[in-house]
Amino acid sequence: MLNKIEKFIDFLNHNGIEFTKLTPPEIEAYKQEWFNNFVPMEKQEKAINSFCFNKDGFCGYLWHVFSYEILSCLKKSKAKNTFNELDKQGAVLLVNIDEVAYRVKDVCKIKAQDLDFLDDIILTAQDFSWTYAKTHEATCGPYFYLNYLSKKMGYCKITIKSNFAQPIFSTELIQLNSYLTSS
Repeated sequence: MLNKIEKFIDFLNHNGIEFTKLTPPEIEAYKQEWFNNFVPMEKQEKAINSFCFNKDGFCGYLWHVFSYEILSCLKKSKAKNTFNELDKQGAVLLVNIDEVAYRVKDVCKIKAQDLDFLDDIILTAQDFSWTYAKTHEATCGPYFYLNYLSKKMGYCKITIKSNFAQPIFSTELIQLNSYLTSS
């Protein structure tokens, strides 16, 4: 019987989705980069204390920034629906519990339900403009978050099919996050 990672690799291969596996040092660097890109400096200590990283014998999960409500995000069906409607390009899939990660092209071919069998994953745009997290907890997540804190360019291009096609700047992303969380 295939384990969950092998099943996901079969899904990628079957759908013609290119991917490359990250090395352990690349995974550690990626987790730190994810944390620095999504969690504002003033919230990083709280996030670290909320078990985003391995600590005191407990396995850390980056998605704790959402479950402990350090960052506001979309949850449950709103998260899945928004992820499905997003015009996605390349991304990185981190399987947190197994410490495995893949750089994945053509993420537009992946829907939220395709990830349902996986636990403790973070799927994030290569430019850190969005992230989708699914946990092992039935009562937590999935979560979807738009990153309006882009430090590199001051904006990121987000396209939600048929709704937004222009680059969205920081204030517009804040408004979009507010709109999505209130709908």
